[in-house]
Amino acid sequence: MKADPGKRLEVFDAQEPGLLIRVSSAKRRTWYFRYRLPDGRQPRMKLGTYPATSIAEAREKAQQARRALEGVMTLPRSSARKKPRPAPKRSEPSKILCKPI
Repeated sequence: MKADPGKRLEVFDAQEPGLLIRVSSAKRRTWYFRYRLPDGRQPRMKLGTYPATSIAEAREKAQQARRALEGVMTLPRSSARKKPRPAPKRSEPSKILCKPI
């Protein structure tokens, strides 16, 4: 794999979701794990460089990272993107719905 001069090339692994190798124009190859936060951002977690870190080691590290993030990110995406509702103005009566007894 070779990136064009002044650019980077990202190649995703077909076996492990989120695992990618980034190749720079200087031929540096770095393993990353990309994941999505509830607010939609997609940060990368560096796992190591190739050939010091093999693809098997990178896959294992990506699986460990995914398991570690599962407990941290518990908000569903739909609720994280909702805009907060404005509080009713004091001059407006609030709508209270209740069942008669």
